[in-house]
Amino acid sequence: MLKNAMKTCNQEAFRVGELQTGKSRPQTTAFTLVELLVVIAIIAILAAILLPALSKAKAKSQDLACRNNLKQLQLCWNLYVDDFQGLLPPITTLMTSANSWMSPAPSWAVGDAITDLTASNLQTGVLFPYNRSLGVYHCPADKSTVDQNPSVPRTRSYQLDEGLNGTYPQHAPLPPGWKKLKFSDLLHPSPTDVLTFIDSDPVTGDSADFTQEFQEFTGHPDAWGCLPGERHNVGASLAFADGHAEHWRWRWSRSASAEVATYAIANAADQADFQRVKNAFPKP
Repeated sequence: MLKNAMKTCNQEAFRVGELQTGKSRPQTTAFTLVELLVVIAIIAILAAILLPALSKAKAKSQDLACRNNLKQLQLCWNLYVDDFQGLLPPITTLMTSANSWMSPAPSWAVGDAITDLTASNLQTGVLFPYNRSLGVYHCPADKSTVDQNPSVPRTRSYQLDEGLNGTYPQHAPLPPGWKKLKFSDLLHPSPTDVLTFIDSDPVTGDSADFTQEFQEFTGHPDAWGCLPGERHNVGASLAFADGHAEHWRWRWSRSASAEVATYAIANAADQADFQRVKNAFPKP
């Protein structure tokens, strides 16, 4: 009992000391619901501000990586020209079924990008020995997959201007002067302005050639044979015969659900885009 009485006295003395000194035991604090909601709102605002900027930065990075791929392919193209006394790398194209095309060997790239399940065809292309990295054939922004297996990404995103030594065994050749066999033939325009590789639309990206229908040799109004890609901010990356690459933004967005023989010019903006591409094709 004596111990209990002493313990009680000590407790009372401690309480008196607290009252005299103004000190008390520390109290546990926590966020109120309002404070928590304010923090969440601030985080949401910051995310809304930063996410578009991050998205733009990612798109810009993919565009630059795509152009770097095209520069690498263009370097391979130029090395081939040097090794073969000025002869341009071949582009061979065959129709496999209605509005379906592939590129057999010999060709800068072999196969059908829409159906090839592996990159083995690319490895038989005439440019592959100059750069054995399969990544240079694929645009990082290209999310298209193989038709037969949607879980398999396509191995090739690019096509090469048909006027640069393009061959079509099943069809009449390009009119005289339009098909260029040697680098020295690139006079109109000069190599600086001659389109070579282009980041193409996945719908028409099956074969390795980028074809167009010009009124000068078809007798019909200008029309798209292959559609240019628009993965990069409604634009595409392109390479040129002198070795540089550019980004072209289109005035008109073209979309197609299936490949057809030709795509008619839609309007004035589409015509302006077509003319820009047409001006970059080698001419007689």
